[in-house]
Amino acid sequence: MKVYARSGGTDKSSLRKALREYVKTSGGGSRTLARRMYTSVQAVDRLGNVLNDIVQIGTQPTLTALNLASYAGGTVLDVLSALVDAVAPASGQLDDAMARQAYELMVERVDANSNMNIDSLSPADVQEILTVYIEETIVCRVINDIGAALTTEQHDPVVCANMIEDLYQIVSGAVHNDILSGLSGTNSQLPPDTGQRMENIYQLALDVLSDV
Repeated sequence: MKVYARSGGTDKSSLRKALREYVKTSGGGSRTLARRMYTSVQAVDRLGNVLNDIVQIGTQPTLTALNLASYAGGTVLDVLSALVDAVAPASGQLDDAMARQAYELMVERVDANSNMNIDSLSPADVQEILTVYIEETIVCRVINDIGAALTTEQHDPVVCANMIEDLYQIVSGAVHNDILSGLSGTNSQLPPDTGQRMENIYQLALDVLSDV
C-alpha cells in the first residue's frame, strides 16, 4: 500500500498486489482470515435476521421488538442507521469497532446507490445490503491490518481516502456476484446452517481476492 500512496493513488495494480499478498500471507490464508473475522460474520448474520424479519412481518413490528418503534416510517437511511447498535454494538474491542465502522460505511453506500423502500424490501434487496456489508467488513479488516501504517506517515489524506474507495471497488468488483450467489442459496457447495454458511461465504470471497 505504500507504493500506492507514493504514486499519489494512480498505481492501482500495486493495491491489487497488496490485497492479494495480504490474503495469501499476512492474513494467514482465506480460511484463517475468515475465522479471524468472526465478529463481522456475526454482525452480518444479525443484520440478515433483522432484515428478514422486516420482509416477513413488517418494519413496525420488527422495530418495536428492538425498542426502535419511533423509526418506523423512516427512510432506508433512517432505519439502517438506527439498527447499528442491534447489529454492531460498541464494546471497546477492535473487532467490534471494525464491524461497526463497516456498518456505517455500508449504510452510506446503500443510501447513496439505491432507491430501496424499507417498507417494501425484497429478498434481493436484503441480499444486496448484506453483500455491501460483507465487502465493507473485508475492506476495514485489510485497512486495519496493512493500511494503518499510512496514517503514521505524511501521506495526503485525500490519497488515503481514495485508497479506501479504490480498495472497496477492487473487492466489490471481484466478489460481489459470488457473495450474492452464496446469500441467495444458489451455491449448492455451501452448508445449509446459516452461521457456518456465512463464514464460508467470507472464505469464498477471500479465496477470490487471493487471486485478484
